[in-house]
Amino acid sequence: MDTLVALSYSPWSEKARWALDHHRIPYREEAHMPMLGEVLLRLRTRRVTGRITVPVLIGSSGTVSDSLAIAQRAEQTGHGPRLFPAELMGEILNWNGASEIALEAGRALVTDNFSHDEEALAEALPAAVPESLRKSLIPMARSGTRFIARKYNLGARPLEAHRDRYREQLLALRGRLAASSPYLLGRFTYADIAMAAALQFMNPPADRYLPLQPGTRRCLYDESLTGEFGDLIRWRDSLYEKHRGK
Repeated sequence: MDTLVALSYSPWSEKARWALDHHRIPYREEAHMPMLGEVLLRLRTRRVTGRITVPVLIGSSGTVSDSLAIAQRAEQTGHGPRLFPAELMGEILNWNGASEIALEAGRALVTDNFSHDEEALAEALPAAVPESLRKSLIPMARSGTRFIARKYNLGARPLEAHRDRYREQLLALRGRLAASSPYLLGRFTYADIAMAAALQFMNPPADRYLPLQPGTRRCLYDESLTGEFGDLIRWRDSLYEKHRGK
């Protein structure tokens, strides 16, 4: 069985999970630890240099990195309705690009939230850490947020600039749905998965779809964006009800 190395609250990991589940690909999920798990991930993927990130799918047929590549592999080897119909491929890739822009901006906002929330930092420590030690290890967890900020150069723009970039993609999504709802391209495709996942950094799905601890869920919630884009949250939740299968 393949192994999906993933970060529980990561929308990139959720894009990969959703595609694998849609195509009924069996896999076991392995939790990745930012900073601490990077050396091991490099060894397992044989990538000595360059940026490495999750999700990564590791199996007998090789290693696949990146949500889009994992979803395309699932399309090739799995079952069920296609997420990448050839006639819509260009538009699907465009919407995946919009998702990536939104998620990069959202990552900056969420990383900043984590850096100021001690409960979320304690939750981010490895599961093996005893509860009695978690508070004393919060500084180590906070160093993980600084590692992520450096790795992705999140300080290159002010937080408000990241928020503006995030909003731009959500406004584009709203505009498209006004003309084509309930699906971006007239039928359920990876474009819908990609943009639904992009909303995870302002208001994550319910626990039955994405179990999160309280501090982590709080850091992924943005009150002002949720208030402005409640219609998109309702659209996302409807997609989950129809297509997430949990």
